[in-house]
Amino acid sequence: SRYSGICSYDILKLLALYLMIIDYIGMYIFPESLLFRLFGRISFPIFFFLIGYSGNFIIKFELLVIALALFIFDIIIKNSLLPLTILFSIAAAQAFMAYSIQHGVFKKIEKTYVMFFILILSSFPMIFLFDYGTISFMFMAMGYLVKHRPGIKRNLPFVAITFIIYMIYQVSLFSFTKNEIILLAALLVYLSSIMLSFDLNT
Repeated sequence: SRYSGICSYDILKLLALYLMIIDYIGMYIFPESLLFRLFGRISFPIFFFLIGYSGNFIIKFELLVIALALFIFDIIIKNSLLPLTILFSIAAAQAFMAYSIQHGVFKKIEKTYVMFFILILSSFPMIFLFDYGTISFMFMAMGYLVKHRPGIKRNLPFVAITFIIYMIYQVSLFSFTKNEIILLAALLVYLSSIMLSFDLNT
């Protein structure tokens, strides 16, 4: 709700930021506990959803500079080229969204389904190229659809398949216990319900 200039967009962005901090705490301070990493899994969908919802797909020069610096750092320190960092994922997803909008992909439901089908097929192979692969495209597209083509029934298939693919990816990436998997699934289902009915002014 709006209060002193704060809206639901700001609250969701702050939540994503806090969850990202929790994720880093788990990564560097408590690596033996996956619970921190579990809660951190919620930050990525929120960030990319909000970028899509904002409709800002202009790639900032500063983003590319920092992404390049981190790429060089990974080569020198980690001796690793791939996958590229999440900053490259943001830039790639923004470029993809700008291209899709320019070519009217979201104007017809049939084109949108074809787009998501292609993104699903390429999601796991692309993970090896840059962080989260085309799953990042799917969450950004989801945010755009909720903003520009609202309707729970209309967007439910896209939201559901995006979260299912993301859930499968996370479970394959981390050695979560059965209870942790159930908790993650519950959190993602709740988050998906928030995103489906998300409104900047509520």
